[in-house]
Amino acid sequence: YGEKDIYQMIDTLKKIPILNTYYETILTLVNGYKIWGLVEVGPYYSLYSSNPIEGDRFQLGLRTSNAFSKQIMLEANAAYGLLDERLKYNLRTFFFLSKNPRRYFDIKYKNDVTQFDKDDFFVSNSNNLVSIFFRRNPYNKLVNIKGLKIDYFNEWKEGFSNTLSLKNYEIKTLGEVVKFNKTAGNITTTVNELYATEISLGMHYAKNEKFLSGEFLRQSLSTSSPIFDLDVTIGLKNILNSNVTQFNYL
Repeated sequence: YGEKDIYQMIDTLKKIPILNTYYETILTLVNGYKIWGLVEVGPYYSLYSSNPIEGDRFQLGLRTSNAFSKQIMLEANAAYGLLDERLKYNLRTFFFLSKNPRRYFDIKYKNDVTQFDKDDFFVSNSNNLVSIFFRRNPYNKLVNIKGLKIDYFNEWKEGFSNTLSLKNYEIKTLGEVVKFNKTAGNITTTVNELYATEISLGMHYAKNEKFLSGEFLRQSLSTSSPIFDLDVTIGLKNILNSNVTQFNYL
């Protein structure tokens, strides 16, 4: 069978009522969203959570489905904690310039309490079903992030891509676990908030890398060849209220 024949067979199977029900159930379990016409509701695994700052936290999100558009996805969610009695929110716009080669903008704005080392504002999103069930570390490195992130992704060929990112954000520590050190000359002081403007350039190369793709998101199936990743970040002090200067690469 060719690739076109496989897609046609999948579409035919999805039209069988009982198989379509199974398909929708599995899809909901995997991506955490329930499709309702033009929108998707979820993610269900984040509807309720608890942490020392917010207490009982309730969250609900909406995003447009493939029935709305296969070129642009709009997403929003809101959360409320019974302990801090504060509303938080996240907004996102994702749109393709091209799907082959893959080129897109991913724009996010957030004002939310989050785990410092897990949030997709800084690292790849780890909030999925597997990570929720197998998370071992306590959710206590809590910060409030308020800011804008713009990513431009350009794939030169499958397995070779660059990502250009611009971030402007305010980050405030919550609790006693996360603290920031600020050094001026020989004096180092502890501060509870930072204001940063950063520009980053990332490079990814993996020969013969293959992907499992949906209309918007995709998952790497890896490759037997070596994988090379390089990320360079520069902090721009005194730009858009930034008080941080940095140069990082990894």
